[in-house]
Amino acid sequence: MDTETKVQFEKMHESFDKLAVMVANGFAEVRERFEHVDQRFDRVDEDIAELRNEIRSIRAEIERIPDDIDATYAGTLNSLLERVSVIEKKLGITA
Repeated sequence: MDTETKVQFEKMHESFDKLAVMVANGFAEVRERFEHVDQRFDRVDEDIAELRNEIRSIRAEIERIPDDIDATYAGTLNSLLERVSVIEKKLGITA
């Protein structure tokens, strides 16, 4: 192989090395970018899980409202009904 061909092959070899480095750097940048995207998705997943827990908690509280009302006001309502009944009897309007 003559000298000029060797020089040309060396130049090509250097070009391939540079290209390989550029490709490797490009893939490294893509990998790094996707890591950030993955982290964002992880945060979104965590936020969604927190929202689901809050919704479950709110739903449980809403479902307890009728029981709480009964427990809180049962005595008051019964007392009022008794008083209304006494008033109705005194007025002669009992059913």
